[in-house]
This record gives sequence, C-alpha cells and structure tokens, in this order.
Amino acid sequence: RRTWLAFFISNVSGSLPATLLGFFVADGLGLGLDAAPRYLAVYFVAAALGFAAWPKLALRYGTARVWAGAMLANGAIFAGAAFLSAGVPLVAWWYGAVCFATGLLLGAELMLPQSWVASHLAAKGQAQQAGSVFGWWTFAQKTALALAAGVGLWGLAWLGYVPSTVSTPASGAAPLVWLYCIVPCVLKIAAAALALTVHSPPKEL
Repeated sequence: RRTWLAFFISNVSGSLPATLLGFFVADGLGLGLDAAPRYLAVYFVAAALGFAAWPKLALRYGTARVWAGAMLANGAIFAGAAFLSAGVPLVAWWYGAVCFATGLLLGAELMLPQSWVASHLAAKGQAQQAGSVFGWWTFAQKTALALAAGVGLWGLAWLGYVPSTVSTPASGAAPLVWLYCIVPCVLKIAAAALALTVHSPPKEL
C-alpha cells in the first residue's frame, strides 16, 4: 500500500508538468507553443537511453532505494526550472538540459516500482495476484493524470493566470511556476520519502 501511494503521488507529480508544458514553454520561457514537442522528444528519448542502467543499479543497491533516489534527484533537478524565464540567457538550452536529465530519471519510475511489486509478490508466493495488483497500479496512473489535468488547469484559472502572456522575472509568473514546477517537486520529494520506508523483498527480479 505504501508503494502504491508513493507511485500515485509520483504520478501526480509527473502529470502536472505534462499538463502544463505548453503553457510553460510558450509563456514561461517565451519559446512559443511549437517548441513544446521538441522538449517532449528530448524527455522521452533520454528515458529510453537510461533504461539499461536502472535494473543494474536496482540489483546492486535495492529497487526501492534506487527508485527513491531517482525521485529525489528528479525533484532537485526539476526545481531548476523555477529559475528559468523568457529573460534568462540560453533559456532554451537550459530547459533542454532539465528535460534531458529528468528524462533519464524517468526510466527508473517506469521500470522499478513494477519490478518491486513483481518481486514482492513472488517472494510471498502470491504471483497469481499480479493481474489484480497491476490493475490497481494502472488505475493509479490514469487517476493521477486526470487529477493533475483538473487541478492544474483549474488552479491556473483560479490563481488568475492569463494564457499567451510571455513571462519575465518581473512579470509575476507565480501561478504557472508554482503549479508547473514547485508543487510537482514537493510531491516528488514526498513520494521519495515514502518509498524510502519500503523494504526490498528477499529476491529482486
């Protein structure tokens, strides 16, 4: 249950920036909406490049600890996006670096929680329950995405954010920065702290 809750919180954390990416790239960074797909491509290509490393790290240090460490690093790196705006020199490159680094860490979150659950079920002789368990995990992913979309878009409107207004350090982009960056970072660190309370099963997959 703790692993599921950490997984759910982490997914909410990742879904908020995904929902608000276009606003942040276009208005927060002043790069235009058409630049958003390029950063998504960097993010997911980096995730694929990191796939090979995570199972090896999990075998050496433990799945739960590596997963938690990846989430902590993700939160720390993504916090750097809060300092980027349309007035920052080379902002496109800085943001690209953030996307690449957090993309590498995404691989851990795509692989390790499910690996931990599979190992846990196998260690307890409950492999026949995998379908039901992973059904709940898929439910967590879908619910997190829907919740993030609703909260993110409603939150921007409630805080008075006006789309298509390019932000500068002096223009007060607080609603967008808070919901795109700071809130997800806090949630990611909370998920990591919860994952650290989970012990690895006797045998890792």
